[in-house]
Amino acid sequence: MYFLIYKIFIGLLFVVMPFNKKAKEFYFKRTQKIGIQIEGSAVWIHASSVGEVNLSQTLVEKIMCEKDVILSVMTDTGLAQAQQMYKGCSRVHPIYFPLDNVRCINHILKRNKIELLILIETEIWPNVITQVSKCAKVMLVNGRISDKSIKSYKKLKFIFKRALSRIDFFLMQTQLDCERIIEIGALKSRVAVMGNLKYCLEIPQFSSVELELLKERFSLKNRKVITLGSTHEKEEAFFLTLFQEMKSNEKLFLVPRHITRLAEIESFLDKHGVEYTLFNSEVPQDKKVIIVNKMGVLRRLYALSDVCFVGGTLDETGGHNLLEPLYFKRLSLFGPNTRNAKEIARELKAKKLGIEFETVQEFRALIEESDQLLSWETQSRIEAFFSENSRALKIVEEQIRVLLVK
Repeated sequence: MYFLIYKIFIGLLFVVMPFNKKAKEFYFKRTQKIGIQIEGSAVWIHASSVGEVNLSQTLVEKIMCEKDVILSVMTDTGLAQAQQMYKGCSRVHPIYFPLDNVRCINHILKRNKIELLILIETEIWPNVITQVSKCAKVMLVNGRISDKSIKSYKKLKFIFKRALSRIDFFLMQTQLDCERIIEIGALKSRVAVMGNLKYCLEIPQFSSVELELLKERFSLKNRKVITLGSTHEKEEAFFLTLFQEMKSNEKLFLVPRHITRLAEIESFLDKHGVEYTLFNSEVPQDKKVIIVNKMGVLRRLYALSDVCFVGGTLDETGGHNLLEPLYFKRLSLFGPNTRNAKEIARELKAKKLGIEFETVQEFRALIEESDQLLSWETQSRIEAFFSENSRALKIVEEQIRVLLVK
């Protein structure tokens, strides 16, 4: 009865939405017929926005080795991120989430053989869960229920309980999250703790020989090495005085987010009298500023740097991967705009694994304190941080195998 009321409510919402211009655009983007038709079976992963798209990356990459992935996203920015992330990848198909619209959901199911639906974090959509569960397994991964949301879920338990009963397994971040999902209707036997997927990115380590060759090539020995990673135009302008006032014992690598901006960056530095060399130059000059004009270099530079800045945090972008420096036992330094990774930024600051700054003077002070940033104590904290959640991805993989065998 209550579930029928929910269906009627969703139906009425879709009738009313088109009369508001913004709502109309939002609605039609997400409820137009989706032309994707995959040969063979597929896994449907739903990631609500940018944050969920980012944290599900390693899981998506694991699954796409064996099956195609339909990746549904609610927000415009989330879809754009997914399209950029899997550009050129024929096995990952980003789409708008169909707004729990039964007609749209069934259209996807009729055109594709879905074996498994994975809901990232707490995306409980009754119609999606109900329709998919008729032909495939459903699991919730990286689940969490905040102090604020538990109150809302309790009030609407009469709706969510039936949907939760159709989910085959729940992998929650903490024991408290397990207790809360059970409280609103999940079966206890189907719930387990997994840790947090966002700390399970698989990043390659580099040999000491490889790093030593880079140090020798750019004369990095006995120098403080600074890497500005994934920068944008406003961030390069922000660091201008740093470029102009580099000390004799410092080397700085500038790694733009988009290598196509190389001419623009060179013009900017030339205009302001900053001497530099290019990373991919045949005969690198011994300049203090090095512009990276080659793809796939950033992680190597983080691995040998004393100071690591993560871009997209000093302009309107909202932040790139704040965790990357930590994989090489370096603290993550970033600006105040971390809207794409709010929770990660908050946790890194709380555990003293990330430092937020607002002015170039503050960043200069951090360079001066770089010995402390690389202390044994810091590296121990980073190791402990990752070990807490290192098994999360394996737990998810094991559960996927169990469900697909059943």
